[in-house]
Amino acid sequence: MSDDRPGEHLTSSFRLPQRVVFIVIGVVVVFLTGFGVYRFFVIQKELDRLKSSPTSLADAAKTDAQQLVTEVGKLIVLPAGETPTVATVTDASRLQANPFFANAKKGDRVLIYTKAKKAILYRPGEHKIVDVGPISVGPTTTAAQQTPSFVLLNGTSVVGLTKKYEVELKGKTPNAVVADRDNAKGKNYTTTLLVDVKGDKAQAAQQLAQSLGVTLSPLPAGESTPSADFLIIIGADKK
Repeated sequence: MSDDRPGEHLTSSFRLPQRVVFIVIGVVVVFLTGFGVYRFFVIQKELDRLKSSPTSLADAAKTDAQQLVTEVGKLIVLPAGETPTVATVTDASRLQANPFFANAKKGDRVLIYTKAKKAILYRPGEHKIVDVGPISVGPTTTAAQQTPSFVLLNGTSVVGLTKKYEVELKGKTPNAVVADRDNAKGKNYTTTLLVDVKGDKAQAAQQLAQSLGVTLSPLPAGESTPSADFLIIIGADKK
């Protein structure tokens, strides 16, 4: 009678020879090594191609700018002897306060000519000039070239005076942004007043007061401090 145990006999019948196991492991190791070497050479080849390629990121940006200038140059005469700085509108909603970007859309391109002090808003998808406007560079920026925000208060009992004055304000200061229109606490203002709300725009306030024909004044007692650069309290002289 055989003394082999049933379990031992069954297991040994499915056991691979040790030589076969070594061969399988060797094949797997060779495959993985070969694959790794292949990947290394593929990646190295791509890196070498990028290093030797003339189209670096800087070159690509320069080429893009040149193509953009060529496109825009077919629609408008561009300033000569100057390479513009090029920017892309990514969030038009954050630029709406500036009249130059009032009609801007995501993807629009801006060409900024510093020497010529000119900016061009261009829409590539439609091959269309959206707007052209002046820019100011350096400390000589005037109030008219900035984008000042205003709150208009009606200092009289005349209904609709702030809306009427807003037209006059934007006619003389095209970049003006009217943040709010309301009634002043007082109703007996005879003269229209301009208030430098934060007190940090003295030069601009003087220029505005002169161009608007209003009186520069501190904030009158009883009136609230608005969230804007300037407050204009419209008096009876602007009826």
